[in-house]
Amino acid sequence: MNDVNYKFFLKAKEFLKENKYSEAVAILRGIHRLEPNDMVNNFELGRLLTRNSNTLQEGKEILLQMENDEYAMLELGRLGLKAGNNDKARYYFERLLNTKNKLYAMLELGRLELKEGNSNKARYYFEYLLNTKNKLYAMLELGRLELKEENNDKARYYFEHLLNTKNNEYAMLELGKLELKEGNNDKARYYFEHLLNTKNNEYAMLELGKLEAKERNNDKARYYFKHLLNKKNKEYAKDELLFLNISEGKYKEAYELLNSIPNYTDKIVYANAKDFLEYNLGISDRASNNRVNYFNSQLYNYDENKTLYHISKHLDENDKKKVHTVFYSDIDLRELLLMVKDKIKNAIPNRSTTVDKYIVRYDDYIATIDSDETQYLEVVTFPNTKNIITMYPILAPLNELDKPKQLKRRK
Repeated sequence: MNDVNYKFFLKAKEFLKENKYSEAVAILRGIHRLEPNDMVNNFELGRLLTRNSNTLQEGKEILLQMENDEYAMLELGRLGLKAGNNDKARYYFERLLNTKNKLYAMLELGRLELKEGNSNKARYYFEYLLNTKNKLYAMLELGRLELKEENNDKARYYFEHLLNTKNNEYAMLELGKLELKEGNNDKARYYFEHLLNTKNNEYAMLELGKLEAKERNNDKARYYFKHLLNKKNKEYAKDELLFLNISEGKYKEAYELLNSIPNYTDKIVYANAKDFLEYNLGISDRASNNRVNYFNSQLYNYDENKTLYHISKHLDENDKKKVHTVFYSDIDLRELLLMVKDKIKNAIPNRSTTVDKYIVRYDDYIATIDSDETQYLEVVTFPNTKNIITMYPILAPLNELDKPKQLKRRK
């Protein structure tokens, strides 16, 4: 890169620090036209273009042209991971394990394994990094891992340890999520509001919206979600707006929003939402709906015996699930279902998405999750109904209903 272009390159970097994306792109494009083989500029331009969905493919093609460059490989792996192409992501990260970018590759491999539910493999990578320059990133990821596995005290340890470091904003965001999960809404709000004037403000607004929705402050929740519709978190904000409209019975608005979302964050959730909304709006009936599955079948022709059969799958200790949630064999599932129905009949859901979810606690242990005994159930119903789709044991409650009478349990 010649001296004149290098000065422009530094100016582009300054624009990036000021979040002036379009100005930076314009400069880097100009340098690319003049010096198309400059690897440093090409890398920055390619990486920058991949941040915008409208220029994602163009940026990816630039990075692919320099595929053997270590930094390009790292970015291509991250793009694969973000797109759900885990095999391609693993291919790039593993190629980097014998390079100077080994530590960053290990961090990304840990994230990949955690995404796939391989907690032990993820923990291996993160714990290896605790004695390296990537220690702070590793602690943040270990906190997220422990939070995902319901080890809240361990997660809190990692996040609180990071509060006085350069990663403090990410730690505060995760602490807010942890407090929200445990039902400590005021503490969660403190963390999220503290982040509103930082670079993590959009993530904080998304979580504040979820908090307000949880407290049934729907107007406040809607304010936060709508504010994010033109931001990088717009897909997640649309998700939450969709859930909010469904919970309020605004099915027409929800259906219009559903059809405006080009990239679903969860295809199964959106397929269920589409079925539910078309059923309630009279757009589709069973005869014209070709998607036949348990959710769809119960939606069009609810049968409590099918619900019991579905729940009974949690009696199988030899299922192939990564986490074994098993009711004790002496639990009467029909009795359990009747008691749960009574318990939720006047209750407000703990969480509403394309289904409503309730947390119920019993005085006695009724199931195991792997080797841990539990008293808690998560109960799932169709939105705005008490028609139970399923229920299963969980370890940590979000908020719990009052304790009902004691159930028959294992001898």
